[in-house]
Amino acid sequence: MGNGNLTIWIQNPELIYDPPSGRVSRGAEVTFRLGPSVLNATVTFDDGSCFDAQGPFPLSNITLAAATSEHSVKLVADPRNYPFSVQMNVDPGSAPSTASRIGSELETKKGGIDVTTDPPEDRKK
Repeated sequence: MGNGNLTIWIQNPELIYDPPSGRVSRGAEVTFRLGPSVLNATVTFDDGSCFDAQGPFPLSNITLAAATSEHSVKLVADPRNYPFSVQMNVDPGSAPSTASRIGSELETKKGGIDVTTDPPEDRKK
């Protein structure tokens, strides 16, 4: 705790932020992780990302490695909110559904990462 890193769990019905503030400092790691009922997802930044890579970032529950996507926040990232959207395929067997659809259900969730200029806790004077 206190390392400034952020994990975003891609779950249905909502995205879960750990820590809940969704805030990160420059140089911190941001990890997108698929929850158990999500088959796959693609994270897309609408207005530029705070990472070196711009995305989109695909995730899949095929393997444990494919179900996570880790990125470092650029040291020169502007302090602001970086909105993103997540398109996910949800396992229809995991969620109560009135319609008996074949295949998976496509959901889109919106989220954001708040980049701050707060100094890391181990800053030397």
